[in-house]
Amino acid sequence: MPFLTLTAVFLFIGPVLIIGIATMWSNLKQKISDELSARVTRIVNDLDTKNNTLEIENILPQKSPKLIHVIPTTPLRRRE
Repeated sequence: MPFLTLTAVFLFIGPVLIIGIATMWSNLKQKISDELSARVTRIVNDLDTKNNTLEIENILPQKSPKLIHVIPTTPLRRRE
């Protein structure tokens, strides 16, 4: 009888342990994946911001003489 009890205990506890380990492994993989994704997104956004800033700094001096002629220099009157 003790042998059957021991076998029954292992049959019930074994799958529970395996499911617990699999769940912990899955949660760990998801956490690592989320962290990597957040870091990659942050790096891409930083690079994109720096590239846009450089492009704006390069384009603005070329376009500013044209803008000065297009934008009126006289102050606008208020409607009364």
